[in-house]
Amino acid sequence: LGQSGRLSIPITHKGNSKIFSITQKGIQFPPFYGSPLGQFGNIVCCDISKEFTDIAKRYWRRAGICDRITLHLGPAAETLEHLMQQGASGTFDIVFIDADKENYLSYYEFGLKLVRDGGLIAIDNVLWGGAVADPKASDKVTVAIRQFNTYLSSDKRINLSVIPIGDGLTLAQKK
Repeated sequence: LGQSGRLSIPITHKGNSKIFSITQKGIQFPPFYGSPLGQFGNIVCCDISKEFTDIAKRYWRRAGICDRITLHLGPAAETLEHLMQQGASGTFDIVFIDADKENYLSYYEFGLKLVRDGGLIAIDNVLWGGAVADPKASDKVTVAIRQFNTYLSSDKRINLSVIPIGDGLTLAQKK
């Protein structure tokens, strides 16, 4: 289960029921949200890969939550803009981000708008194999994650925790 099994703890503890997930290549994170969703909870997923989300759908069906997942195929920024135009601001309990790292900051800012006060934004891969701590690492993705982490560390709108499991998981609770 890796990080996914651990993320269900804060979700269950908070009693969350509406989740937005930005993934890439059909990451199958949503099934692990199933049990804390309760009878009426739902997940909105955004992904760019039909091939991989078709695979993910099999797992969603096995988990018994396929009917509670709305999948938007296409660029995340477009889906996020659409949700904002539809009045989704402040309506989600949790936002999970695990997509193209260069756009983490943009996804995070949308996440802050989508999540309710006290809600949670979970961001995966924030340690990037330890490369973010290596000043010699200067590839585009590492630099983007490093800048994102620095930005979060000074953001007064959130309570911040970085959990050093897997490749690093940030939990940002909106104040």
